[in-house]
Amino acid sequence: AALPPEAYVVHGAGAQEVNGIYLDTQVKAFGAPIFRHSVMSDHLLSRERAGDRHGWLIGANRRILYGVRTEEAVCPKSGWRGFKGEGPAPRVEGFSSVADASRRLVEVWCDMAESLVRGGLFRQAADAYKRALGTPVLAPQRRAELHAFRARTFRQLAESKKKVRNVEEEGASGAAPRDLDDPLHGLAAEWAI
Repeated sequence: AALPPEAYVVHGAGAQEVNGIYLDTQVKAFGAPIFRHSVMSDHLLSRERAGDRHGWLIGANRRILYGVRTEEAVCPKSGWRGFKGEGPAPRVEGFSSVADASRRLVEVWCDMAESLVRGGLFRQAADAYKRALGTPVLAPQRRAELHAFRARTFRQLAESKKKVRNVEEEGASGAAPRDLDDPLHGLAAEWAI
């Protein structure tokens, strides 16, 4: 038999503050544990009753952001819908250890960061790596890798800004047209790692 979830990873929610790891509070409600966001302490994942039916909710300060109706005592992975939270609705994955949940969340944020890098959105990619670095359990070697990925992303940002600057200078001298569609035009690089 599988162990009960000790933590849940919530990802893909339109309301970015909802995404993260939810840890077991050791308090139960309606036959299931209540889980609290590891960073945003006012965000809860819990089973609730509405009339004679039950469901799982993610909310903050008594405000329901996302929910799914189910009689299951274990939080479902999909089927979530937005209430006060922006779309899309999240995916929710249960893990029997915080370490496993941390590994999964790092994987999700690294995949997102690499996708952003491929799209040339280096600043947002660096932010995704920063979120990955904030996970509760992270092996020292993996932490070092994430710092290296984040540093690489800042280098890519600086190089892209340099290219934009060179194009602008060439455009001012009449050598080449200025690239106004560059999404990095005007952004300052953050060098703090």
